[in-house]
Amino acid sequence: MSRLSKKNGYKVIYVDQGMSTREFKKAVRDRDWEYFLKPTWKFNDNLKCLSFYFLPLIKGGWLKKLAWKILYYLIKKTEDITKYDRVIFWVYEPQSWYLINQINSQDRKWTVLYDCVDDFKSQPFYANNKNRKEELIEIEKELVQYADIVTTTSKQLFNDKKNLNNNTHYVHNVGDYEHFKESDGLLPKELDYLISISEKKIVYAGVIDDYKIDLELIDHVSDQKQFHFLFLGPVRVDKKKELFRKIKEKKNVEFFGLVEYKILPSILHECDVIWLPYQKNEHTKYVFPLKLFEAFATGKQVVGRDLNSYSSFYRYMQIFRDSEEAILELKKENDTKTALERKNFAKENSWDSRLNKILKILTN
Repeated sequence: MSRLSKKNGYKVIYVDQGMSTREFKKAVRDRDWEYFLKPTWKFNDNLKCLSFYFLPLIKGGWLKKLAWKILYYLIKKTEDITKYDRVIFWVYEPQSWYLINQINSQDRKWTVLYDCVDDFKSQPFYANNKNRKEELIEIEKELVQYADIVTTTSKQLFNDKKNLNNNTHYVHNVGDYEHFKESDGLLPKELDYLISISEKKIVYAGVIDDYKIDLELIDHVSDQKQFHFLFLGPVRVDKKKELFRKIKEKKNVEFFGLVEYKILPSILHECDVIWLPYQKNEHTKYVFPLKLFEAFATGKQVVGRDLNSYSSFYRYMQIFRDSEEAILELKKENDTKTALERKNFAKENSWDSRLNKILKILTN
C-alpha cells in the first residue's frame, strides 16, 4: 500500500485487522501506548493507517457485524471519500464483506477489488469451528460474486474463484528483492556461532505450526548430523507438542523465535540452504508463500516440498516429495549459474511488478 500511495493520483487509507489478542499483548509488552491512544496514523500525504484495536472485526456474531458498520462510518469520517471520482476498496479479508455490503447505490461507482491471498476455510481458526467455517464460506462467496475484480495469489485459488466471477485474475505473490538481495551484517550476537560451524546450515523463516509445517519430516531429516537447522519465527504448535519437544531437544536444531524483518536478510545469507518443509494437505495446495521470492532474492539454495502452487518455478529450486528426497536435495551444493538466475528472477518479480499488474487490470 505504501508503494501505491507514492504513485500519482492515488490516496490510500489502510485499515488493519482490528482487535487482535496477539497485537494487544505485544503493545502492552513493548509499552506502545500509542497503539491505544492513536488509532489513525498518517505516513505521508497520500497514506493513512487506521488501527481500531477496539473493533472485533474477525471474531463474534452480531458484535462483529456492528463493528464493521462502525468501521465504515469511521473511514468516511476520517476521509471524505465521496469527493473522489473513483474509490477502490482493496480488500484481503473475507470478513470485509460486512463492510462492502454497506456500499449503497450512489456509492457503487466505487471499485471493489478482492485480493484473495489464502484459502481461509482450511485454516484451523475456521476449519475447527463448524459455524465459523459455514459463515466464512457464505460471505466469501458473496464477496467474490459482488467484487468488480478478483485477484488470486495461487492457481488453485484462481480455479476456485473464476467460476464465481468472470473478472478473476491470477497474480502470484512476489518478494522484496531490494531488502533480501544482500546481507547488511546485522547478525544478532546470539547467532554469531553460525559463522564458524562446519555443518551445512539449513534455515526456515516463518510460523512453525502443525497444519502447514511437516514436523514428522523435520524430525526425520534432522537426524542427519551433517546439517544444522535454524528455525526463525513464532511457534504455534497445537496438536503435536510432544513431537515438537522431541525435535527441540536435538543438538543440531535451534528454534530462535521471531526476528526483526530488517535483520532477516543477514541471517538468511549466513546460511547455506533455505528450506520450505511444508506438508501436502488441503490447506497447502492453495499456499503460495511470500518467502519463496525472498529466498530467490538471496541466491541461496531453495529446497521445498513439491507444492503445485509454485510448480511453475521448480526450475529455480530443488524439489522433494518425501524425507529421503529432502535429505538428498539438502546434501547438494549450490550452483553459481542457478543462484544468479534465482536472483534475476526475483528482481523481475518485485512488489512494484505485482502492483503494476493489478493496476493494469484496474485500468482496463
